[in-house]
Amino acid sequence: MCLVCKESCSGFQPHSWRKACTACGCSTIDHAPGGDLEDDQRMGRLLADSPCAHLTAKVKGGGGLRMYKRNRMIVTNPVVSRKDPTFNTTTYDWAPAGLNQKLVRKLQSV
Repeated sequence: MCLVCKESCSGFQPHSWRKACTACGCSTIDHAPGGDLEDDQRMGRLLADSPCAHLTAKVKGGGGLRMYKRNRMIVTNPVVSRKDPTFNTTTYDWAPAGLNQKLVRKLQSV
């Protein structure tokens, strides 16, 4: 979203050679960083017709729109030092495919 134009800009669309948005004409500095959804859509468009298309998924009702499939992992470690057990959680933005919590704990202990 553009911080100058507000709602009139649908999001930063890079110009081919200028450091400006083709949607509103403002500079890259005037735009807030995109969220995860916007980033996933952009990555999906870039990877759709490439050998890495398996990293994307079609969006239902999206008219062929593809989105990047994030491979996030949330690791939960129980803390049993108190009467009521609590959990420490760690979120990884990317993890190799097929990784499970047991293997993560094993790798962290090495």
